[in-house]
Amino acid sequence: PITKADLRPEDTVALVANAGELARRSSDIRRLVKAARARGCQVQLYLLDFDLTAPIPTFADVAVLKFWSDAAPSPRGRISDSETGIPSDLAEAPYPLPDGQWATGYYSNGRPMIVVTHHKGGTGVEHLDASGQSVRREEFDQDGQLVRHVDLHPGSGKAVVRRYVDSSGATWLRTSVGVDRTDSVR
Repeated sequence: PITKADLRPEDTVALVANAGELARRSSDIRRLVKAARARGCQVQLYLLDFDLTAPIPTFADVAVLKFWSDAAPSPRGRISDSETGIPSDLAEAPYPLPDGQWATGYYSNGRPMIVVTHHKGGTGVEHLDASGQSVRREEFDQDGQLVRHVDLHPGSGKAVVRRYVDSSGATWLRTSVGVDRTDSVR
């Protein structure tokens, strides 16, 4: 983890959060902004939201940019429906979600292997292990462009590694959360 002592005046601190995170952790973000500015650092806040039409919030007198349109390499990787990694030997059938909604499930011998959900901001493709636990997710924006791979903890299903990809499929940003819940960016 980065501490105040690690910050130098020539550094730029980039904070990336979705709209919900901004609301939940606003006091933490304000402290980070204040500490970075006290060290003479530039601060930039990016709204990580797949909905490119969402309004840009104002926050702690820091200009907020949209991550996908203002920071990500362009163009992002575009994946067609036939390239989403769904094997042709899987049977397609409805898959029940915990909230009572239905997604498209892909089954092998009656077991769900892949679940595809569509939402306002794009599409998620979840890969399940033999016990039905989510272990990996690919996320596509509303234009069908692959934007992120997420590796999930096998026990909790929580995201532990996020890899953002460019048009060649190369990772240009990787974030991870350790077992002690500390963040890391590479």
